[in-house]
Amino acid sequence: MKTPFGKIKIILQFLIFAFILIAVWNLNAKEINNVFANGNENNITGWGWSDNIGWISFNCENTNSCNYISYGVKSDNQGNVSGYAWSDNIGWISFNKNDVSGCPSGTCKIKITGSSVDGWAKALSADANGWDGWINLKTNPSYGISYTQQTGFFSGYAWGSNVVGWVDFGLVSWIGGQNTVQPIAPIILSPAGTHFNTSTILFSGLASSTLTVLNDFSNSTTTADLNENWSLNIDELAQGTTTIKFFTSNINGTSSSTEKTIFVDTVAPTFTSFNIQECAFSLEQSRCLLADNFIILSWETSDSDILLYHILKDGIEIATTTKNQYSLNIFGGTYDFRIIAKDFVGNTTLSMTKTVEIIDLPGVGFFCQPYTSTFLNGDYYIPTGSICTYQRHALGNVKAYGDVYKGTIGNSIILNGHSLGIAVESIQNDSILSSLNQGDNIFIVMYENRLFSDDIVNFRNYFTNGSVAPPHFNYGIIKWKFGN
Repeated sequence: MKTPFGKIKIILQFLIFAFILIAVWNLNAKEINNVFANGNENNITGWGWSDNIGWISFNCENTNSCNYISYGVKSDNQGNVSGYAWSDNIGWISFNKNDVSGCPSGTCKIKITGSSVDGWAKALSADANGWDGWINLKTNPSYGISYTQQTGFFSGYAWGSNVVGWVDFGLVSWIGGQNTVQPIAPIILSPAGTHFNTSTILFSGLASSTLTVLNDFSNSTTTADLNENWSLNIDELAQGTTTIKFFTSNINGTSSSTEKTIFVDTVAPTFTSFNIQECAFSLEQSRCLLADNFIILSWETSDSDILLYHILKDGIEIATTTKNQYSLNIFGGTYDFRIIAKDFVGNTTLSMTKTVEIIDLPGVGFFCQPYTSTFLNGDYYIPTGSICTYQRHALGNVKAYGDVYKGTIGNSIILNGHSLGIAVESIQNDSILSSLNQGDNIFIVMYENRLFSDDIVNFRNYFTNGSVAPPHFNYGIIKWKFGN
């Protein structure tokens, strides 16, 4: 960056005034009128410096010449710059919209926005000398002019090609400019999300340097740094949804707001119930003992913002679901089940443990026309014929019964029942199975019917309403669904 050197400390006012008078007479009548018209209420003052052309006066007050020729540069409260500056070497430098139209690139009219300055000025004497006269004030990474609202001074360098060279704006100020520019609302860059499991959140973003950033939730404030970055901690946020408005301010006033809506949840979910449905019809009252390999876990929580449930069997995750139940087939043995509920912000809670013991029942088979092999637990079938085959060989050389139920264990109706005798297979007529509805739950039970016992009555009571326990464990079940 080029820096000014050899700045003149003493300038003879009568010489400057003489140069001004000569330059004014060299202007045409229209330019003279414009200069004088812009001399009123000029609020940008001070001196610019160029190693090539020397001092540039931004206001007639610099030379005490306002009574003779009033000129200067000014900005309205929206940052729109206009007027004329004076150079002893190149004459009038215009900041007026009409003079700078047709600039080489970008925005032509000079505009102050926060700390940024954009636009072009033009040396009017260049029009007749083969030199374009353009001076670029745009704020950019390499060079340019910026404005500090807190102090009211400009800084940086403008570029005026080989004739003017670098122009240092360090001694130029906008009188009252820091009081007239309305602050621009801050930009919020972080946090990007909306759901949090903490009551303290760090907000950060961008705002014009030196502006104060404040909010309508707390008394916490901060100041944007020279790189226009700001950050602010907001704490003691309440549970649930909160909308916070962020503003910037300076001594002129407060900007419009930028809003951020957040949801705070620091409370873990709560389980209100957790059950293994089949345990309601346990084979023993003191524990959950089942002869059914198919079980359904079901639960409820008091929260509506659950993201996911994790299913644990013996402490190991076996599945996840967003629903409030999970079904699975398990083999004989004893198992512990628990559920982890996780909400949208990551809070988790662990359910109580449910233990189930599964005993292996005799393997039985069942199928109906047009099928030729046994139905499988949980699969869909559509019997079209009335002839069904009961395979009860696993029950041993005992008299057996076979029943057909619609529903679930403990909550079903019996559709048909047969004496199967002692044969390995028994062919029966179950035409009722061809008139079921899509999705109907069907289960087939084959059991030993002991001599002089109430086994038939007790088994049917157990499977239809769960009022009694099974009279013994020499029975087998196949569960299937009607349809496809």
